[in-house]
Amino acid sequence: MMCHFWTNLWLPVHSKRPIYCGSRGYRDMWEELRHGSRCYVRRHVGSAAAEGSWEAVKEVYQVAAVAGTLLSCIWRTRSSTAPKRFFLYLHGFPDQSLDHRKEHPESYGQLRPQLPRRLAEKFLSARPDSAFVAFNFSGTPGSEGLSFYQKTVSQEVQDSLCMIEYLRSINDVPVHVVGISTGAIIATLLFGSACAVVRLREQQLPKVTLTAIAGLLDVEKGLHYDFDKEQLASFDSQGFCFKEFWLPPGSSSNPPDAVIAEVPEAAEEPWIKCAIPLSAAYREDFLTLNVARAAKTTGTPLLILHGDRDRSVPLETLGGSRCYGADAVGRNMQIEVVCCVVCL
Repeated sequence: MMCHFWTNLWLPVHSKRPIYCGSRGYRDMWEELRHGSRCYVRRHVGSAAAEGSWEAVKEVYQVAAVAGTLLSCIWRTRSSTAPKRFFLYLHGFPDQSLDHRKEHPESYGQLRPQLPRRLAEKFLSARPDSAFVAFNFSGTPGSEGLSFYQKTVSQEVQDSLCMIEYLRSINDVPVHVVGISTGAIIATLLFGSACAVVRLREQQLPKVTLTAIAGLLDVEKGLHYDFDKEQLASFDSQGFCFKEFWLPPGSSSNPPDAVIAEVPEAAEEPWIKCAIPLSAAYREDFLTLNVARAAKTTGTPLLILHGDRDRSVPLETLGGSRCYGADAVGRNMQIEVVCCVVCL
């Protein structure tokens, strides 16, 4: 089985270690980030209550990328001082993996959506010698260098490659990438796009395996799932659109160009639906992606999972159990239709 293959890959241990700023108090660390320091930041948190039934150590970083830095976090069990594998989570669009509020040290770097929290708990419970990693793509609040307006999926593919390279600098062990929605598209493109393959070979990266959850191959259909008619028309007429995004009102770490509605008086710092401008370059880049070819030609094991009750990307609209197309299935590719995927 492919799953057995994924969890039993071994490669030589790399001796290079990440560079840390040192273990200091919250206030000093956040001041360092505000002044634009490019060094990595670490803190340890024992979080049995926050992360589930497992006792975890959390390390928060700003990882250098092609254009700026990526807000990242690594979770591992206390017994896993040298992880034997990494699980790397890629979030969807428009979304973020990690809380970006620097002014709230207790929340900064915490997993935001329910799915990655549950994945981290289950992966580390099943594989306590592993580490779970999540980050915010370039342009997403918390990561620095690019604005949300400048986001493209091609840039996010490069972000993912930077993260894989960084994890290799910690320990040269297998990396299993898990992407959801647009993150699933990015996971598929990692080994199917020519530029990614060349870069992976140049860096001599360790073996990487992939799981794509609720992704798709038809980017035209995907565009209409992510944007409504008014937003697509705004791309044509204005060169940008306002894309909905959930943000905490009043946070000094929010994007400065975000349009944030008034908060109900009874609410206590909720995360509410806001709007952030996004360039039409996102659409133009998205339409150039050949996800079907990437899925067919990938040289690494790829597992595709799709829920039979998915309301965002309905299975029926993509051709039932053959939603990814029989002609797109490569020799390293396995497709599974999951009943009630929300059970994760």
